[in-house]
Amino acid sequence: QSFDMVFSTWMTEYLNPEQLGDFFKQAKMALKQEGKIVTTIVSKYGFGYLYITAARLLRGISKYNYSKREVCDKLREAGFKEISIVNLNSWLGIPWAYMVIAG
Repeated sequence: QSFDMVFSTWMTEYLNPEQLGDFFKQAKMALKQEGKIVTTIVSKYGFGYLYITAARLLRGISKYNYSKREVCDKLREAGFKEISIVNLNSWLGIPWAYMVIAG
């Protein structure tokens, strides 16, 4: 079976780089020819950086954040060609996360 869309929010922060690549590859295999993946990624900058650092230091939780370039590289490796990124900044305009749409 194949699907029109893989939709996942606020999950990728728990995936290390290898797992993130695997997630994108499996999503690509599950999608129809014109299907899209929509997911959120915590930014490496601004509040995203603070959030990930606080999780590690205060709670001992391993979380990960990625630059747009890292995510685009992993998506291309998985076979995605059309990639768009929408910033999800804080109300002060400080980087927090972004939404990725790829097909």
